[in-house]
Order: sequence, then C-alpha cells, then structure tokens
Amino acid sequence: MNTEIELEENIAEDLMKLVDGVLDQTDWARIHTVMEAVNWVWAADEAGMVRPTIPMLRATAKRLLVEAIGRKDFSISSGGFEAMRWGNTLSLSFKITSRSVQIPGMQLQTK
Repeated sequence: MNTEIELEENIAEDLMKLVDGVLDQTDWARIHTVMEAVNWVWAADEAGMVRPTIPMLRATAKRLLVEAIGRKDFSISSGGFEAMRWGNTLSLSFKITSRSVQIPGMQLQTK
C-alpha cells in the first residue's frame, strides 16, 4: 500500500499542481549540499541511518506538502523540512536550526 498515492488521490488536481509548483521551485541541489556538509542523516527502518538523496528529499517534501495542503492553518515537519498551510498560502522550508521560547504570562485563547 502506497500512502503517497492514496494522499494524492484525495486532493484535487489543481491543488496537486500547486504542490508540484513548490517542489519545482525548490533548490534541491543546494539543500543536498548543506546536508552533506553537516553529515546530515535520516533514520531508516531496516537500513539504520542513511544519507538522503535528492529524490528522497523531494519525496519527503512532497508527502509533507500533500499532508499540509489538505488542512487549514497546519504545519508538519520531518527531516529538516517544514510544510505549512496558513489560509491560502502553502510553503515549504528547510531548516538547519531553529529556536523557540515561551512568552511569560501569555496563554492560548481557545473558542
């Protein structure tokens, strides 16, 4: 069973074109170069740790984008990639580092 194919079948063709557009505009060689420079590896089921190839990077990013585009105000990340859909905006980023802090005294408002 191929989860990627199932996900693709669940979103409209025009939305899939948006996903493909994001993928086509991404500089995969640059991302791959950065990952090699820092010896970035991914966990693999049977193979242990693997150094991702450009096709692996693209496939992972596509899976994340497909997941994100189907949900409003949603983000998902894996392997250094973050796919986000906020309103009508779909984005893909590759993060080498990030940091977050909690703001004292702030509470999330729920409806």
